[in-house]
Amino acid sequence: MGACELHKQYDGKLSYTRQLAGGTDPDCFLTYINDNYKKEGWNMAICLTDGYFASPTVICKIPVLFVITKSGTYKNLNNYKYVKIN
Repeated sequence: MGACELHKQYDGKLSYTRQLAGGTDPDCFLTYINDNYKKEGWNMAICLTDGYFASPTVICKIPVLFVITKSGTYKNLNNYKYVKIN
């Protein structure tokens, strides 16, 4: 797994211009959750996504719910729970 990088740090202003498209890596999200859930006191995680990414290889230590957009896909979510917006 490659290093996860933050593309733009939020500075409190809504002046963000989209720089990239695609390249979602669910393992980055899941690894971040695993590394921080105890410190932050999280007991579950929710990921809003279109679902167009490779199958996750990281097993999350807390429950995760993927919320899939109307035009999205859930085919690569394996054993993770999801809901799809209609």
